[in-house]
Amino acid sequence: MEHTQVSDQVFTVRAFAGDLPVECFLSARGFLEDHSLVRPSFSEDHVHASFELLLCRKGSGYQFIEGVAHAYTDESVFLLAPFVTHAHIADPDSAEVRCSIRFILPDAAAFSGRSDPALSAALARLRKEQYAQFFASRQIIAIADLLSEAVCSAESSALLVLAGLLSALFSSVLAELGRLYGGAKGKRSPHAARRERLRTQAHHRQLLWSVARRLRAHRRPLRAGTHQSQQPQPRDSRSLRHLV
Repeated sequence: MEHTQVSDQVFTVRAFAGDLPVECFLSARGFLEDHSLVRPSFSEDHVHASFELLLCRKGSGYQFIEGVAHAYTDESVFLLAPFVTHAHIADPDSAEVRCSIRFILPDAAAFSGRSDPALSAALARLRKEQYAQFFASRQIIAIADLLSEAVCSAESSALLVLAGLLSALFSSVLAELGRLYGGAKGKRSPHAARRERLRTQAHHRQLLWSVARRLRAHRRPLRAGTHQSQQPQPRDSRSLRHLV
């Protein structure tokens, strides 16, 4: 598909990080790898009424948050709280692959008693400190690669695929946020934490394999006379090998 055709696609998708509903807003424009065709390599000061997840998959530059410059490189993640003034400028000598997802979370009072205390504490701290920065795990990068392919697809199943991928992405990102902030200390034994982590990883693997199969099933039919063995392997299959 040509960039001019996919760049106007926008999506509003409800995802879940565990029991936490996450209303996501994203566009294909933010996932096109050749950014020179659709946007400049900088953004001016602006704010959003929502949270924002910024992932620099490739490249380097500076992210400005409330007037303070924060250097970023390959696989850097920023989580921004609502109404935080921010901008960025990319290194002109570095090709940039950068994606953005804005999202809304329920009020703490509305979700009280149903969320993980460690996650609630991490989100409260994020709101207070206005931003968090960390490096993406291999799992986050693999999900982002699949998400990029799904967002730029014209398939009718795109929303179903996006919901699953965004749920996996935010589960991983918010888990990293909890680890960054130290989690709820002393409330679980190391063995219990390890069992929970293994269950989460198994769930993510099952979800991602299901999404990958759906993506393969909705690819265009092969042309007459073309053998299956001649087709290249889908990128999502290769990415999934590195999730364990």
